[in-house]
Amino acid sequence: GSHYHATKETVAMCSKGTTGLRTWQACLALCQWATDNNHIFKHKKVLELGCGVGLLGCVISHLCDEITLTDYHNSVLKAAQHTLDVNSVSNGNVSVLDWSRSCVEDDNLDIVVAADVVFDPTIVPDLVKTIKNKLSSSKDTDGSRVAYICSTVRNKDTYSTFLNEISEQGLTKTEIDSSKLKCIYLFGTDTIKLIKLQLKPPVD
Repeated sequence: GSHYHATKETVAMCSKGTTGLRTWQACLALCQWATDNNHIFKHKKVLELGCGVGLLGCVISHLCDEITLTDYHNSVLKAAQHTLDVNSVSNGNVSVLDWSRSCVEDDNLDIVVAADVVFDPTIVPDLVKTIKNKLSSSKDTDGSRVAYICSTVRNKDTYSTFLNEISEQGLTKTEIDSSKLKCIYLFGTDTIKLIKLQLKPPVD
């Protein structure tokens, strides 16, 4: 059946020193893709990076066993918690995560998701390092952890920086057919890209 989700957000592109207080195009596309591919999230524990106001996490909470929404700005974390509360999400929580201080943790995690987090080239190395760290737990004995990163490509150079960093950090990238991504709010020449990231298997 259909689910309706309420969020409290700003229409401004940047508010209170962050871009996280509104829902962006790639988030809407990833919400639709996750719903269409709900089997991927069944019985899984999910971590969201850069959750913003929490719409994506709220949608995926209906598909998975447990989800943790993370961001850095206090105003964004409060907005995400508000979204979980008003939508009565019982299997989700909100936590602060500083990408510049991320490390490998032995956490119980199956899938990492993020939408519209590739917009500033200066934070790309920390973003990719954080993704790699979250995929690198010793508890992932079969290498099955994956990350799904959905981006609105507004600046091709910035997105290329992201792809180059993925390669440099030793992650395996698989592009998902962009024709399956739906968003009615794209502007001009903007395109949406969805990629799956995994650790490269060890060489024997």
